[in-house]
Amino acid sequence: MANKLKAGIIGCGGIANGKHMPSIKALGETELVAFCDLIIERAEKAKAQYGTEDAQVFTDYKELLKLDLDCVYVCTPNRSHSYITVDALHAGKNVMCEKPMAINPAEAQKMLDARAKSSPSVTRTASATTRFSPRRRSRPARSAKSTTRERPRCAAERCRLGACSSTSMSRAAVP
Repeated sequence: MANKLKAGIIGCGGIANGKHMPSIKALGETELVAFCDLIIERAEKAKAQYGTEDAQVFTDYKELLKLDLDCVYVCTPNRSHSYITVDALHAGKNVMCEKPMAINPAEAQKMLDARAKSSPSVTRTASATTRFSPRRRSRPARSAKSTTRERPRCAAERCRLGACSSTSMSRAAVP
């Protein structure tokens, strides 16, 4: 592919190493050109394993956001998803944020507001890496006798209902 997307990874820990970076590399449509982690050795290891030869390494995500990137992946601990995503949107980056979108409704709203104020070409989405997995699709349907209320299907709906937490949000996508 001649015109590959250029992406940066913010947070080079477990979910980035276990899901995102291997998938990005396997698809071959995106070059990982920037890595950021508070632990510099993690970012350097990610660069060596998944990055381009000229990939850059940072410990401050704001420095990474100064680069000319097509998108950034926010794979940090849950408590930092909101402010990093907001900063990335303000920097004009397309953002893929690992779930949960935010740790509470107020933080989620800040993310939605930042997206609304950004360029129309900028997108923000939250990860739903297991949404279409065979294991999830093969779950039996709920019994008709069940009195348990269906859970809201998206993070924004869960936040409107006040149910946002680091373990309760499942997915979100903002067009």
